[in-house]
Amino acid sequence: MIRNVPELKALIDAGTPVVHLKIGECVMTCEPVIISTVLGSCVSATFFHPQTHFAAMFHAMLPKREGSKSTQGPCAFADAAVESIVARFEKLGIRLSQLDVKLFGGANTMRAKERERLGDILDVGKKNAEQALATLASFGLKPKVKDIQGVRGRKVLFHVGAGSIWVKFVDARGDDALVSRY
Repeated sequence: MIRNVPELKALIDAGTPVVHLKIGECVMTCEPVIISTVLGSCVSATFFHPQTHFAAMFHAMLPKREGSKSTQGPCAFADAAVESIVARFEKLGIRLSQLDVKLFGGANTMRAKERERLGDILDVGKKNAEQALATLASFGLKPKVKDIQGVRGRKVLFHVGAGSIWVKFVDARGDDALVSRY
């Protein structure tokens, strides 16, 4: 958990459940939980409908499902995860234009020498972020927040009850100034 963030600490102290989102998972709920995940090259988008408090989040490790030999479910892929979550909101009768969407992750976490030598060839994080943005755009969705790419992983906490998000770089230690709230 991110320490020294009073609002987040108060929610947890009040008994707000924390759900840990693992690689390849999606969650959709209207319960006032905190969804937590840690991202490196993976990407995660949050979807929040302020009127009903329905929310969703995914943790995708690869950009596209098509052509993949992986047997993972749809939420392991940025394109399929967006499609899956959009379908769930549409099934509930929620207009996509009413969703508050935010995108996180997609870092290039290779060591500096590897990044120099390999360039964009193996930058899965960049490909994940680009695919998530493209698939969101295909549904007319534009993230209000994009905290993506760079060279460090992120810890993301999404409070479904209010649509609030806290992000901290995973290698940052004890510096509250490194916590961003969206």
